Amino acid sequence: MAPDQTNISTGAVAALQCMQTSRPESADYRVSVLCLVYWSTELYKLTEELDHLHRAEQVLGWANAAIPRQHALRLLLSSVKQELAQTAYERLRQPKYLSMAREAAIEAQSLTVSNRESIFDNTVFQDFMSNAMYRNTESNLGKIKMQEFQRSGNVSALREAITHLQSTLDSTSRDNWNWHRHAYMLSCALNARYHVESNLEDLKKAIQLIEDALPTISRGSRFWADYTFVHGDLLLTRYERYGLDQDLQEAVRCSSEAADETGPEDLKRAERLHGLAGVLHTRHRRNQNLEDLQQAVQFYEQALSQAQKYEKERMEAGMAPISTILHDLGDILSNRFERTGNMEDINRSIECTKQALEGPKGRDPLYVGQLGNRLAQRYQITKDMNDLNRAILLGQEALQQIVFHYRPSILNGLALNLASRFRATGKVEDCDMALSLLDQAIEITPPAQSQSGVFQNNRALLLIHKGQRHLIASSISEDETKIFDDFEDASESEINERCHAFEEAFYNVNAPAHVRMVSGENAIMMNIFRAFKQITPFLKSDRESRAAAELEAFAPILILCENVIDLLYELCHRSLSRDDQQFKLSRMDSLPAVAVAVALRGNRDPIKAWQLLEAGCAVMTGLSIDLRRDLTRLMKSHPEVATRYSELRKDALQSDVQAGLRSDSTTISVIKNGTSEMLSRRLNNVEALENCELEIRSLPGFESFQLPFSILDAFKAASEGPIVAINVHGLKSAALVIRKESLGFIDLPDLDREEVERNVNLVLSKAKERLTSGSLRTKRRRNQSMLDILRWLWKTTVRPVLEYLGLLDFMPLHDEKPLLWWHSSGPMSLLPLHAAGIYANDSTENGPSYIYSSYIPTIKALDHARARQALSNNGTKPSALIIGMPSTPDGKSKDLNVNAEIRAIRSALGPFIPISIRIQPSRADVISRLESANIVHFACHGVSDPLDPSESKLKLYNKSTGLVEPLYVRDMNHLSYDRAQLAYLSACSTAKNSVLKLDFEAIHIVNAFQILGFPHVIGTLWQADDDAAAVVAGAFYREVFAGQANNCVLSSRKVVSALYKAVEEVRKEDVEDVLTWVPFVHFGA
Repeated sequence: MAPDQTNISTGAVAALQCMQTSRPESADYRVSVLCLVYWSTELYKLTEELDHLHRAEQVLGWANAAIPRQHALRLLLSSVKQELAQTAYERLRQPKYLSMAREAAIEAQSLTVSNRESIFDNTVFQDFMSNAMYRNTESNLGKIKMQEFQRSGNVSALREAITHLQSTLDSTSRDNWNWHRHAYMLSCALNARYHVESNLEDLKKAIQLIEDALPTISRGSRFWADYTFVHGDLLLTRYERYGLDQDLQEAVRCSSEAADETGPEDLKRAERLHGLAGVLHTRHRRNQNLEDLQQAVQFYEQALSQAQKYEKERMEAGMAPISTILHDLGDILSNRFERTGNMEDINRSIECTKQALEGPKGRDPLYVGQLGNRLAQRYQITKDMNDLNRAILLGQEALQQIVFHYRPSILNGLALNLASRFRATGKVEDCDMALSLLDQAIEITPPAQSQSGVFQNNRALLLIHKGQRHLIASSISEDETKIFDDFEDASESEINERCHAFEEAFYNVNAPAHVRMVSGENAIMMNIFRAFKQITPFLKSDRESRAAAELEAFAPILILCENVIDLLYELCHRSLSRDDQQFKLSRMDSLPAVAVAVALRGNRDPIKAWQLLEAGCAVMTGLSIDLRRDLTRLMKSHPEVATRYSELRKDALQSDVQAGLRSDSTTISVIKNGTSEMLSRRLNNVEALENCELEIRSLPGFESFQLPFSILDAFKAASEGPIVAINVHGLKSAALVIRKESLGFIDLPDLDREEVERNVNLVLSKAKERLTSGSLRTKRRRNQSMLDILRWLWKTTVRPVLEYLGLLDFMPLHDEKPLLWWHSSGPMSLLPLHAAGIYANDSTENGPSYIYSSYIPTIKALDHARARQALSNNGTKPSALIIGMPSTPDGKSKDLNVNAEIRAIRSALGPFIPISIRIQPSRADVISRLESANIVHFACHGVSDPLDPSESKLKLYNKSTGLVEPLYVRDMNHLSYDRAQLAYLSACSTAKNSVLKLDFEAIHIVNAFQILGFPHVIGTLWQADDDAAAVVAGAFYREVFAGQANNCVLSSRKVVSALYKAVEEVRKEDVEDVLTWVPFVHFGA
């Protein structure tokens, strides 16, 4: 219970009366004046009035004069003086009070407490103060000892502090107004001891104390930010111990709110920003979220600036030195270097760490070890052995000094640096020492900690490195055959050890998903090698025996593949930004291919192969489609749930708008005092959405809601024509084929992976004179190269598929050609499968002679397109929006003959279809008008970004600013249009993904429009010829809308056949000018 002003005044009056009736040299006088100082201090703390502060200072002067320096009461006086000065400084920020508090603390440390108990036996003291003064003294002694520990690292001082603070709390009832302060201080001390001694009971008790203290104060209290900040720090510590995500998210919330509540002039502002940066840094390590990384850097920079601004005052207040912030800023800059490869980051990281080592902590072993790790990072780029050798020496120095808490990370860092030197020099002693250090790190790290999985993965990788000539990378896309050569003579036990090491790291569920994925991929590869060793004796056996051996060897790998693929959706969780999802998937680029190959090699199971392919392909597309799927059936049977789910999807889409902002821009959402709430809000939105999906799946008939497609779904998707996926891998290249009542596969033995990669590189070449674009002078040669690729595609892939389907038995007429959908996944999606064939001498040995081809990234995407087609084909009168960019004033883009194209379209559509034509419109203008038209035609420049496919764009123009305004793929991620029917993108490379490491993701402009809701999208694989574009566009619209201008029903056959007939107009002019007519493609329903 907080004492009111009346009670305090009563105590003060009684003390004053006793002083007036006692001799100045008597014990009663000294105790009375001490009590008067105490009550005066309490009155100022309660009222915060300056008159009461000045009165307390006056009484303090009397007490200083009355109580000799070596008198036992002097200790109590120093304690009260320190309390008064600290309170005054916290409120007024005047340096004199900070100095007074420091003087009182130093004086108290120098005094003996041997006769302290006799003081409390004094009758006058008991009458006036009861137990309050004793508690106050014990509390301040605890503070003094804590400050000593913080300055010197003396653990004995810390233990004494805990003893004093525990004594204070034990003698204070919970209804006492100061109980929460005593609980808070003890919590801080226990937290400090946990970080030294790792005693779990200290951590548990510290959390309990702060959680008991917080409800006793309001958010407006001056203590609230302190308590909330410490609560966040404790939850972060518990997260590091157990790896519970809810602790991490709550720690982010607490740190964010504490920073928001701390004003810009508050000395604790730097500490709060530092803490917020630290918890965001930790979340980045867990989720590899670029937003967290960038914002953590931002907050560390702000914390450093704030600390430098008030460095003198912070030093006087005994706050953490700037070196701590410098070290942590260096740490996160090194993390950003790992993500971006920017050498400025790693160089500044090294400089920050060196500056931290010059601070008051001196050669702190943690800082020493981290400097070594950062030098080793720079070595990976520069290959300067001086950096690496120094890194190892620094790691060894740190290891000799550090005992608790950070020891596992120091062990791990030194092990990795020794491993790097082993790879550079072949010195086996370094490898053996690194393995020993990693074993120690694993042994002393609780399995529940996320770092344990990291250490296990590093150990497994190092086991592989030992004795190798060709080193395993973090991705199975490396050339497996070279790695297998290195283990040709390995014993069974050596191979088993390596397989087990990777599997153990993968199945450590507390490790971050990205670390588990690396372990899982490497586990798959090592198990494949073991499988080859197992089946070698059966290679000359009969077919049945060989098949049985392969089934036994590959069956366990198939289970492992399923588990690794399942982890993809945790790796690329909905809450992550598009940048982060894309970055993570780029590091797992060959996972679907190897999973499909394993399913077909051992089990020869096309159903399982399709399931793995669907789950592993176009993950980002699938997540986007889930936010736009049709809810008609759910709305009919459960309207309340459907409405709620629809609202949650809107919230998630809105979060995607913010997540779509490029993370390196200045548009990162910053709320209040620089604290970001965007990511936390997105996490909450996604959690609510996923909980609602679980609820829907509990409803009868909706058990598979938003889950991967079943085989029955696949058969339904193939009702209008077969779906074919081409999988290329060293284990097995094959075509997976779905028909409306069957599913199978055909081996493609002549489809060699190296030849696929060679031809893809020809098509995607970044050279100025590349295969798909260049000067007229080189066009004949380039056409011949493309003809060679089309002939190779026909012989190795498309012809065997059409033979398997029985589609080469007769030559169909135009309107009788069957439809076929190519599942555009993997490297084959970067090649023109639809045009594969031989075109010399009027040959009919080509795909267009037998089939109409379309493309789709996944069966889920095809189902989405079909659902959108059903919604849009409702008899609504068509309306068209034409976007024309005859010139693009960016100094790089040539002028386009869009007027001829627009005239051809207007002529084809006739007077019955309303047309809105926008010439050189802005991005905002285009986005606002898309919803009002169901047919959209873009005649402009398009760019396929070779580094980041989400940066692929259509070039528009803002007349008011005079600047080119790109419409990026990422800009369209949050849009959705229910009336959409057809998007025709007459622009360069709109169906092209130039990033090989994302060839399973189908990230390009055409796919972005399909996700928006357009069931049919026409695009180009490379730069389209101006004249050909006008001819094809006009002919296409004439075919599609012939005779039905007032009834816009666009079936798959109508749209695809119209495109083929339109392309035929160009093709018949010169069939061998394949670069002109081949690029036009259809995606969708």
